[in-house]
Amino acid sequence: SFVALFAKFAAQYSAKNDSKSLSSLVWVGTKITLALSVGAAIVLLLLLNPLSKFLHIYNPLLMVVMFSAVIFSILYSLPAGVLQGNLKFIFISLINIFGAFSKVLVGVILVALGFGAMGGGIAVLVAFLAPFTIAIIYVILKYKINMHGSENVHFVNELKKISGPFLLASIAITILQGTDVIFARHFLNSTEAGQYASLSVMGKAIFYIT
Repeated sequence: SFVALFAKFAAQYSAKNDSKSLSSLVWVGTKITLALSVGAAIVLLLLLNPLSKFLHIYNPLLMVVMFSAVIFSILYSLPAGVLQGNLKFIFISLINIFGAFSKVLVGVILVALGFGAMGGGIAVLVAFLAPFTIAIIYVILKYKINMHGSENVHFVNELKKISGPFLLASIAITILQGTDVIFARHFLNSTEAGQYASLSVMGKAIFYIT
């Protein structure tokens, strides 16, 4: 949802060649995503024990690795949105493909080396970390963040108006898409839950193909 929000404003400023507002967007967006990431990290760590029990995952390090993937997915929304708003579709597609390829490669290697579920967890983290690193470096160098300039009040006000509905919509869609897999992990054994999750991902291919 935040990718779409940042893309919306980045597109407006790019169309007007308003580099000052675009730079301000990047700076304000960085602070917003950092604040959200810290908040999410605190909430997830507080819920570490009940989540571990509900999902029957008793390796706290694995849970922290997966939490880290969530954090980087939030941080990635800013550079991804800015790139999308500036029509850098080929570039963002390439780094996303690179992230997916890295996930498969790292996952296969680590699982083959005997890391098991931890190897898969690290691979998921890499899938977010690799594109984020490339994208944020590009955005910072390209749009020259001015940390001492004035903040774009218009963007902040608009964000306050629409971020609430966007967040609720995002939560609703996530619940619809992922609740069955969460319950499968709770009620089924590890092998059956893994098979169910794999089939669920394959089922979503129908949506993307159409």
